[in-house]
This record gives sequence, structure tokens and C-alpha cells, in this order.
Amino acid sequence: MDRAPARPTGSALQVRGLTYEAPTGQSLQGIDFDVAAGEIVGLAGIEGNGQTELAEILAGLRRPTSGAIRVDGTDTAGLDVAGHRGAGIGYVPEDRLRNGAALDESIADNLVVDRHHRAPLARRGLLRPSAVRDHAEHLIEDYAIRTPDASVPVRALSGGNMQKVIVARELSAQPRLLIASQVTRGVDIGAMRFMYERLVAARDAGAGVLLVSADLTELLALADRLLVIKDGRLVARFDDTSGLTEKRVGLYMLSVERHDPAHIAAGLEEVSAA
Repeated sequence: MDRAPARPTGSALQVRGLTYEAPTGQSLQGIDFDVAAGEIVGLAGIEGNGQTELAEILAGLRRPTSGAIRVDGTDTAGLDVAGHRGAGIGYVPEDRLRNGAALDESIADNLVVDRHHRAPLARRGLLRPSAVRDHAEHLIEDYAIRTPDASVPVRALSGGNMQKVIVARELSAQPRLLIASQVTRGVDIGAMRFMYERLVAARDAGAGVLLVSADLTELLALADRLLVIKDGRLVARFDDTSGLTEKRVGLYMLSVERHDPAHIAAGLEEVSAA
């Protein structure tokens, strides 16, 4: 995909010494990385190597065992999901059916679930149905969601349109940091290209984007920088993806090759836990 070079403007996310002792699944050890505002950082790895756990920690769905996490200067490691959203974090989960949407609720309700208490959607604590409808109709048009009406339950939508509802909700909140996990899984080519364009547009508008994907073609097309995770540790960091190949990334995913830990941590600023 053609895109202009990233223009990082500051720090969106800083992770230092992150560990997570998983009761099931993959534990994480010694995770250190940054995401700048105005860039897309890709996270590559064979599924099951800690990507899910890391994304859910950053979104507030899990608590880290130790380490420091800062989003735009705010310590988020001990916050709940609402606190993470309040800190400016948007999250597109890998399982949209389980975590991404309230399937039996309408498109309109899904698009306001994180902001129904705020003006102009609410006044004096009461939801304004006309404002909710107007909000939904605007996003349906802007994100090309194919539906006859905003009252349609999300469950009735195709996979691509359901994903557009989730992406529309998250990006319309103008997050400082967007965590996008497997954002194009199970969608058609048209919806896939639409998602790509919106992720790049969010980057260009100043958001930091952490893109977690099992699709190396997707990562190399979108990521300005690339990290590789294996067995719950970061094993490689590429600050220039222009000449990077899937074959080379695959060698690091399989631990045939590894970067020195000093290379992975190079250039990271000091961050202390609050």
C-alpha cells in the first residue's frame, strides 16, 4: 500500500520491564518498547507467543505482574478498562464476536457504548435518542457500513461491516493510542483496504498505532517499524521496514535468528513506575 513516511511527533506509549505471569496461555518477560504518536508499529509472531496477552494488558483487560506502562505520560498499569479509555486508548480486539461488540444491540447503541453519558449524546444524565441516531448515521456513512438502518442488530451484519462498526467506534473517539489486533481477519478485500486506509489516516492524524497481525504481508505494508515476539519476549526490532521481507521476519519468528537485547532496547527513554 502506498503511504507517506511517518512523521512521529512524540511518545504515545512507553512500556518498560513488563512481565505477566499467565495462569493459562503465554507469560510475558521483560517487554520494553515505544510507540510514537504518528507511527504504526507492527507486532509480528506466530500466534500464541504472547501477542494476545500483551494487547489485552495494554487495553486494560488484564493486569501486568510488574512493569511500567505509560500512555501520553499517564501510568495505566493499574487502571481498569474505563481508565484505559479515559487515558486515550482505543482497542480493536482480535475476537470481535466475543469482545468487540454487543451483538444483540443495535449499530447505534454499539457506536455510543463508550460515550453515552457525554454531550451531545446525553443531557442532564439522560440519553438523547435523536443525537444517538444522528451520531450513528454520520459514522455509518463515513465508514461505509452497509446496513438499511442504524437500528439493525450488529449480529445481522457481515463480518466486514461488523468490523467497520468497531473500527468506527474506536477511531471516532480520536484515541492517542490505538491497539489493533487482527483487524482484517475474516473480512473481504474491499473492507480490508478500507481498514488499511483508516489506520494510516489515524497515524497521519497523530495517533500511535500498535498493529498486531498474523499476516506478514499486512504488517510489511502498513508498519513503519516492526517488532517480533517469541515465547513472550521481544526478539527483534526493525526501525526500517522498506527493504524487509517476509522470509527474513520469519527467521526471527522461528528463533532461527535473534537480535541482541541491547539492540531491541536501544534508544528507549527512562521510565519509572509511579
